[in-house]
Amino acid sequence: MRRSPSNAYSEHADDLDSAQAELEHARVELNRALAGRTPRPSSGGGPPAAASRGAAADAAPPAKAAKKSAESSCATACRAFASLERAATAVCRITGEKDGRCSHAHAVVSDAKQRVAVCTCTSE
Repeated sequence: MRRSPSNAYSEHADDLDSAQAELEHARVELNRALAGRTPRPSSGGGPPAAASRGAAADAAPPAKAAKKSAESSCATACRAFASLERAATAVCRITGEKDGRCSHAHAVVSDAKQRVAVCTCTSE
């Protein structure tokens, strides 16, 4: 059974293993939601611009379907990011701010924050 990335258990977790497991679960959910949404570099490694435009035009899904898919993946990513923040807070509450596991949790959140920025998540 899959857990929801918005699971609120993390903010009340007293068990370090559970908090760390929730951090990892939220990180995986965020990665899934953002798969294919990361901005591509503007140069290097790709086909020439003319070839790219032709291939993109042939393979482009309808605009409405693409927009709906992006909104759905962003909604999932934003929920997963919120869960990730709660899990990191729980890890740091249990271990203390100076602990390496807390530092790792902060690093995971920092990395995720940069990647989820494409979604313009709102805090609730």
